[in-house]
Amino acid sequence: MIGSVRAVLLARVAVASGAVPLALIVVVGCALGLAGVRVHADLVAVVVGERGVLHDRAGLYYTITNEEPRALSAVRVSFDVYDADGRPIPPDGSSIVVDVRADIPSGEARGFCTSIDDVVPPATPAVVVTRFRVTRVSYPDGTNRRVAGDPHPPVSSR
Repeated sequence: MIGSVRAVLLARVAVASGAVPLALIVVVGCALGLAGVRVHADLVAVVVGERGVLHDRAGLYYTITNEEPRALSAVRVSFDVYDADGRPIPPDGSSIVVDVRADIPSGEARGFCTSIDDVVPPATPAVVVTRFRVTRVSYPDGTNRRVAGDPHPPVSSR
C-alpha cells in the first residue's frame, strides 16, 4: 500500500439533533493507493452524533476515487477506532472492516458514509479514526484485487 497522511484536523461542531450540544471530531485524512491498483480513498470527516438515516451515534464520511481503466462495483475499507482517551474501540483493538457497494465508473469519485454505530458505545463524546485504507476492490465481472498483506479474510457484503 502506498499512502500519505493528507491532514489532521481537530474541530468542534454543533450536532444538529441537539442531543449532544458539541461533539469533538478528529479527522485523519489519508490519500491511499493500492499497490498496482489506481483507487484512492480520502477520509473527510468522522461525525459523532445523530444524522438521520445515516447513523445514530457516529459515521465515517469519505470519498473513493477510481482511476482504474474499468468501473468498480465494491470496495473494502478498513480502519481503527479509538475513544478520546486513546482506548481502542472495540477493546480488543481489532480493525473495523466494511464492504461497500461502490458502483464507481472509471475516472470518477463517489462520497460515502459508513455508520460505526455498532462499535461506538452510547454517550461517546469523541472518536479518533486511524489507518483508514482501501484493502480490496471488486469489479462488475466478479473479479477482485486484494492488497498484498491484507490480513482480513473475505466477508460478505450487506
